Parts: sequence; structure tokens; C-alpha cells
Amino acid sequence: MPDGFHGSKEEWEKLEAPLVEIDELLQNFARENNMKLVKNYHNWPCRHLRWIKDIPKLIEIALEDKELMTFRVWICTFHDIEQKRFWKHSTLKSNVSFPEIRDNLAEILADSKKMLESWSAKGLKFAGEINK
Repeated sequence: MPDGFHGSKEEWEKLEAPLVEIDELLQNFARENNMKLVKNYHNWPCRHLRWIKDIPKLIEIALEDKELMTFRVWICTFHDIEQKRFWKHSTLKSNVSFPEIRDNLAEILADSKKMLESWSAKGLKFAGEINK
């Protein structure tokens, strides 16, 4: 993910506009599945659906390339043990136009949730040391 957004308000609104289109659908999915919807994490146009079932899980829909206006869908789960982070992640869609996500959103969310629910702490790989 880029290191935050640096640009005008007008450019921000243009970059975030596709995500705003699906906010209501994401909020409904989050509510139905006991998830939290997080918007624009690290000051970048994105939406995260987060929940904890044994370990934290996350579905991310984010702007990937602001020049091409392409997006990605990325999922991950992680578990911190003492000063070590373990995780598993997968990119489900990369550099796709937004209509590909919008038009298949229900299926993307259901498939992402199903995949994440099948992942457990046993299958996580060492990601690195963390400082808390």
C-alpha cells in the first residue's frame, strides 16, 4: 500500500468515489456478519471488513493504482504471540477495474469470508518481529 494520499481534495474524492458507491452494501454485509467496516486506513482509498473469530480476519478492497484507477481485493488473518507476528494472506483480485469488483461484490465478499473462516492459527507463517 502506498504511504498515504498526497493530493487535492478533488483528487481524493475522485479516487474514493468508487468505494463510496459500495459503502452501503459493505455496511450491510458487515452488520449481518458481525464485522467492523473501516474506511481509508492509513489515509488511502480503501475499505476493510474486520472481525475476530479465534484470530483477527480482514477483507480489503483498495485502490491499487491511482493512475490506472485499478483496485485489488486482499484478505489476511494474523496472530501475535509475544513479539512475533504470524499471518496468512492472499490477493484475490489485482489491478482490476472497479466494475469488476462492484458487479461481483456479493460473491467476492462471500468467497472471501468463506476462505478466511477456513484459515486457522495452525496454518499461519512467521511474518516478523513486532514492537508493541
